[in-house]
Amino acid sequence: MKTLCKKADVPYFRFHALRHAGASLMDNAGAPTGTIQKILGHENRKTTEIYLHSFNET
Repeated sequence: MKTLCKKADVPYFRFHALRHAGASLMDNAGAPTGTIQKILGHENRKTTEIYLHSFNET
């Protein structure tokens, strides 16, 4: 990932952050938590809830 970020001339970030962002986007768009859980492949709903971050008006 470091190599890809360097080639794209963007700051380094971890790919896992994209999972959190994707889950949060789905949640904020109204997708049911159970559906997000299934997409992420989590067995436990509580694990999925860790991924969900609300977006403010920022």
